[in-house]
Amino acid sequence: MAHMLTFFQKRWSIGALLLLYSDAFGAYPLVTDDTATQGTRKFQLEVKGEFSNNQQTIHGVTTRETLSTLTQTLSCGISDNLDITIALPWQWNSMQDNDITRISENGVSDVTFELKWRPLTSEDGISLAVKPVVSIPTGDSKRGFGRGKLSEGVAAIATHQGRLGALHCNLGYTHNPNINEESSNNIWHISFATELNLSSNLRSVIDFGMDRTETRVAITHPAYFLGGFIYSVSDHLDLDLGLKNEQTRSTLLAGITTRF
Repeated sequence: MAHMLTFFQKRWSIGALLLLYSDAFGAYPLVTDDTATQGTRKFQLEVKGEFSNNQQTIHGVTTRETLSTLTQTLSCGISDNLDITIALPWQWNSMQDNDITRISENGVSDVTFELKWRPLTSEDGISLAVKPVVSIPTGDSKRGFGRGKLSEGVAAIATHQGRLGALHCNLGYTHNPNINEESSNNIWHISFATELNLSSNLRSVIDFGMDRTETRVAITHPAYFLGGFIYSVSDHLDLDLGLKNEQTRSTLLAGITTRF
């Protein structure tokens, strides 16, 4: 049991690192962030769900791992080009061997804070932003919720906004305190995303990226591909849906975003 929980903690720690980029905080369901800010004394609230499972059979034992996360993200405009954001995730973990439940846990994971500053906006639609991010170990890492250590990172963001849609690029770095002898201190991230305006209130989105593997000895770096839609019910309300494919799992993404 302790061995399985340790395995589960390692698997979730990768997801906790991705909070520094995915939940912090592109236009859902995108992982890649954009340079947009809320504006002075304006707010945005996102409620986002992620649902994934992974199944594999080794030596006749079929293991099914399920991860679900519900995240509430609140962004506040300090000025026209500066936002502060907090994300609070609640997580469900379960693992079954041959339909026998070995792990079934739920609880709060690590809280993430970010600042996004956009120092440059050009007349031709290009803008640049920088985003420092801190993940606070509020979750119980012994139960697989969060990393158990403070993590901090920074991302550089570029956006080109055009008539047909937008292009985004992120380059990021995370200082990753070792949680065991196999983990690496330095994690890089690169991702690209595009938004295409299908109509006045519907956008299709595509996102792909890669992170440096968290394990020192691993050769393959984890990558993802994501596709989805953002439907604007009004100027103040969006509905979001997407599907993210990674090397070992697929994740369904669904959310609602309101601005006020």
